[in-house]
Amino acid sequence: MYAFFLIAILVTICQLVDTTPAQQCPAFGSAFSIMGWMLQRHVYKTMLVDIGLRCLMVCRTDDRCQSFNFVMSHHMCEFNDRVKEARPEDFIPDPDRYYFRKPLNRVPLGSTAALTAVSCKEIKMSEGEAISGKYWLTSLKSGIPVLAFCDMITEDVNECTAFSSICHANAFCNNTVGSYRCTCNPGYAGDGETCTDVNECADSSFVCHKDALCSNSPGSYNCTCKPGYTGNGKTCTGDRNEFPFTLETLALKKPGNVHIFEAQYQERTRCSCDGELGYDVDECAASSPVCHADALCSNSPGSYHCTCKAGYTDVDECAAPSPVCHAEALCNNSPGSYHCTCKPEYNGNGKACAVCSNVTTNGSRGRFGVIQQFTVPRTGSYRIKAWGARGGTHSYNYGYKPGTYYGGNGSFIEGVFTLTGGTILNIVVGQRGGDSVEVKGGTATNKSAAQLGLSLEDNAGTGGGGGSFVYTTGNMLLLAAGGGGGASSGYHGVDGQASTNGTRSVGRDLPECREGGTDGYPGQCNSAGGNYHGGVGAGWLAQGCARLGSSHGERGGSREQGWVGGQAGSMNSGKNGGPPPGAVGGFGGGGGGSEDNGASGGGGGYSGGGSGTHDSQAGGGGGSYCSGSGCYGVSGDNPNDDGLVQIFNLSN
Repeated sequence: MYAFFLIAILVTICQLVDTTPAQQCPAFGSAFSIMGWMLQRHVYKTMLVDIGLRCLMVCRTDDRCQSFNFVMSHHMCEFNDRVKEARPEDFIPDPDRYYFRKPLNRVPLGSTAALTAVSCKEIKMSEGEAISGKYWLTSLKSGIPVLAFCDMITEDVNECTAFSSICHANAFCNNTVGSYRCTCNPGYAGDGETCTDVNECADSSFVCHKDALCSNSPGSYNCTCKPGYTGNGKTCTGDRNEFPFTLETLALKKPGNVHIFEAQYQERTRCSCDGELGYDVDECAASSPVCHADALCSNSPGSYHCTCKAGYTDVDECAAPSPVCHAEALCNNSPGSYHCTCKPEYNGNGKACAVCSNVTTNGSRGRFGVIQQFTVPRTGSYRIKAWGARGGTHSYNYGYKPGTYYGGNGSFIEGVFTLTGGTILNIVVGQRGGDSVEVKGGTATNKSAAQLGLSLEDNAGTGGGGGSFVYTTGNMLLLAAGGGGGASSGYHGVDGQASTNGTRSVGRDLPECREGGTDGYPGQCNSAGGNYHGGVGAGWLAQGCARLGSSHGERGGSREQGWVGGQAGSMNSGKNGGPPPGAVGGFGGGGGGSEDNGASGGGGGYSGGGSGTHDSQAGGGGGSYCSGSGCYGVSGDNPNDDGLVQIFNLSN
């Protein structure tokens, strides 16, 4: 009787599979339904049912389901994420089971991040045939889905095409059959997966001339001849008959004599010798007079003073037709001389003045900040530098599980821009994401939340760091630096990125990690199935999807929301003795942390960082952007808490 009932079930299933059961289930021995066999080691979930037909109904609506085993004695479905064609070595006899392959609407292996393959060959075996293209694989980075190109003729994967780079950012990837090779770029050293800058200036071979200054830069260096020498830095030639007019102080470093040769120079020069001899230079005795012919010269240690003779009046240098001071300096006349002072917001000696403005958070902390403004003083070239803020830190406050996990560092980005005088720039300086401390069993610590400066919620997620932005009042973006992702239980937050794209979150349950945003958009929406979500990091163009409830971290705000950081998940029980909320996202679009389970917020940036959606998932870092010339960036380059913006006038 049971055998008759089982045969009836199989007939029903075959009829559901296709309208031509003779083609799909001939004599119950087709490729779709095979009695007495099972696929082992690929079961991802089980379910008890009353009849086997329900296994098929569930499998048909589950994209991950490729096939299932029905356990007849227990009326249980075993859902597989593989078909027997992909893993023939795991297809074995079992009299208590029958195997059924999903025939319709089956998602091809490797086509989604939730259904990854281990090799190109496995995809080809699973599908019977497959075209060359990009597929999701887990073999490139252990446990992490990576999108890479498969050549289905050779069955080789091109690791160098991986969406998540397997080589260092400063390395070149060379694909080989069955493998790949990472080689650090010139100016960097390492194994290709880790590359560090070579400091050529510290090399014993001395790459510059002995009379040159060496300046190291990422991946390169620069040689510049010292004052009084000319050349390209590799070769420098002294010039004894010229005295550099920019030199204000001459220091004698070794015993000997100081010789100053006659020269025509435009500004008075004070020469003092503070070396081993220490003799003062008498400027009044110089062969080229330092004072006017009708003035008296008075020498003093390290300086001199000019006074007009009786019957002569002082010349007001400040009223001369050719300015003696810089255009952005104030000139103050004095008897026999004058003095130049740079205007406010400029730095220099008065003869040369430059804008060098540091824009900080002005003491603001947390999710709220101020959009500051800078007025371009004059038309010209400006170098602008920006750093994103750090994500929040997660720490433990009990003995058996000590440790601290740090939020990702903010990125650095710079570029040169031609700006028109009077243009007003909006400046957003990212602020650090909020911290959290895990308290065992909800037991309060011996310090208050205010004393700790932390959330006292049990395993609350941390906030993502805010990005820093520079843009015009007409919303033309010049520069954006990504903030770091918030840390979680067991995982550091991901650094803000020098590239335009944000990064995915990291931690447990990797398939549930959310991707970072691309092309100026926020991170991927949170999973509806997770218990607790961190907030999505905002991008330049928009903020992410809304949270599912108050226990989840809130998305960070974009430009239209005033760059406010996301709220933290609120505590629903109050058992820990500390007031809600948990750790907020930093001003600049950082996502807030969840109430529990350590799901942390993504960093804000040009493209937002992905948020944690499951237990112990740290946030992804935000991306960066530069629309100027000579753009240069470094991922995770800001070890400080908050962001920073600097503006330099290069036209002086």
